[in-house]
Amino acid sequence: MVKFELMFMAPCTMPNGLQGTKEGLWMVDQLTDDVFLVDAKGKTLRHLKTESENGSGIAFGDGALWISNNSIEKPRREPRPTDRGGKWIIKVDPKTGKTLEAHNCEKLGGVEGGIHGVEWANGMLWVGRPGAKLIQQINPKDFSCVGQIVSPLPLNHGLAWENGSLWCAYRKDCVIIRHDPKTSRELERIEVPKDGPEPHGLTLWNGDLIFCDATSPKKGQVVRIIRK
Repeated sequence: MVKFELMFMAPCTMPNGLQGTKEGLWMVDQLTDDVFLVDAKGKTLRHLKTESENGSGIAFGDGALWISNNSIEKPRREPRPTDRGGKWIIKVDPKTGKTLEAHNCEKLGGVEGGIHGVEWANGMLWVGRPGAKLIQQINPKDFSCVGQIVSPLPLNHGLAWENGSLWCAYRKDCVIIRHDPKTSRELERIEVPKDGPEPHGLTLWNGDLIFCDATSPKKGQVVRIIRK
């Protein structure tokens, strides 16, 4: 049995990616591409400008933030000289927002829809490619694909690693599925109420699964899933 608890309203309009860390909860705003570090009550601890474009997912690993970009035709904000056209993942300094690396994900194959969820686990990145219905395991040193999960549903989004398995939020169907990363097999499923906020970003923070909503009528909500 699960329950859903509203934690707080995000300090941005379209929170589209979440990552829990010891410092706090990171989120990326798809509207402005700014990144926020907040505490458990939603208080902003840090606010960074980034070179993201249609920021969709955020992860923390190797001492840095990794921000994935989806590929809608143009940003929701005014264009910037640093825009790359989506389909990129950038590695960002968590203190300054400076881009440390930028990786074009087109070499992974078809990237229709761009890259949505992103998660760091055991020195590797997991990236969601809803256009291909895949969640790929990527070596961050050369951005080669070293494994993958076949998505059972369209629109895979936020990702969260827990005890050797990978949770994925499927926005359109309002479900969150725990996958075996070696076989793609479904291990567990959480149904999110369809009249509630949609699961976009997803993370595991202090033992709880937490998701945020970027675009539904209830956008801006950050929700804790209470599992019993």
